[in-house]
Amino acid sequence: MILTGKAKKDFLTYFFKTDKWDKFDMEMEFSNKSDCEESALIIDWLDTLGINISVTYVNFYDKGFQSSVRFAGVTTVFRAVLDRSEAITFAITNANQTYNETR
Repeated sequence: MILTGKAKKDFLTYFFKTDKWDKFDMEMEFSNKSDCEESALIIDWLDTLGINISVTYVNFYDKGFQSSVRFAGVTTVFRAVLDRSEAITFAITNANQTYNETR
């Protein structure tokens, strides 16, 4: 799983929305998801918190996919990378850090 710390714990709680799962069961169930599905679920969860991720193709100085994270009215834009999934992972990692620092 790409999330760490409090973000990981809170996401798993949100994902299952029930107390009947223990920590091991939740992580095992979630580990069966594809990377794409995992990213989509995490992005949906971050949206509910007001942490928004965007990935856009750019064709300026750096060709590739540029990601950004918007939280509390501030948008942080990250360097362009050649692979869309890398841009998504980069944005989620930074959103994870933001969540852990502000919650």
